[in-house]
Amino acid sequence: MVDANRAVGNGSRKDVEFDEFDFESEVGSGAKHHAARGAEEREAQARPMEWKPSSLVPSPDPRDGYEFRYIRASARGVPDTINVSSALRDGWVLCDASDFPELYVIPDPRSMYPGKVEFGDLLLGIRPNYIGEQIREHANKEMQAQMDGLENNYFKDQHRGSGMTKVRFGE
Repeated sequence: MVDANRAVGNGSRKDVEFDEFDFESEVGSGAKHHAARGAEEREAQARPMEWKPSSLVPSPDPRDGYEFRYIRASARGVPDTINVSSALRDGWVLCDASDFPELYVIPDPRSMYPGKVEFGDLLLGIRPNYIGEQIREHANKEMQAQMDGLENNYFKDQHRGSGMTKVRFGE
C-alpha cells in the first residue's frame, strides 16, 4: 500500500512507491468502479455549504414587472407619516406579510401597520416597474434642464470673439 506520510510529502511523484499499490484491489475493474460510484459519493465529496450572516433587512424573491423598496416608517421611535404618505403617492403599495413567506416576518404587536412586512422602522413597498421608469425619466429631464440652465448662465458672460471672460473695471 501507499505510505500516507510519504505520499503527502512535498508533492513530488518520487515520494510515492506505486509498486506497493494494488490497483485491482483498491479500484477494481474500470466499468465496475464507475458503475458503483453514484450520487452518494459525489454528495460526500461536495463542499459543505458555507455559513453567511443574514442581512438585517432581507430581500424578497424577485417578481417579474415589479420593484421593491423599503420605506422609512419612523426614525428614532418618532413616526414618519409624511415619508410613508409620499411613498404611497409615488405608487408604492405596502406589502402584506402573508404574500412573502420567504421573509419570515414576525409581527410587532405595537405596529402602526399590522399585517404588513415591517423590519424595525422600515416597511416593504412594491410597485410596477413602469411607474418607477416614468419617475426616473421625469427626474432625468429635470436634472438635464438644471444642467442646461447652469451651462447657459456660465457661458452668457463669456466674450463671443475670444472665448475668454470679459473683464470689467470700474463698473
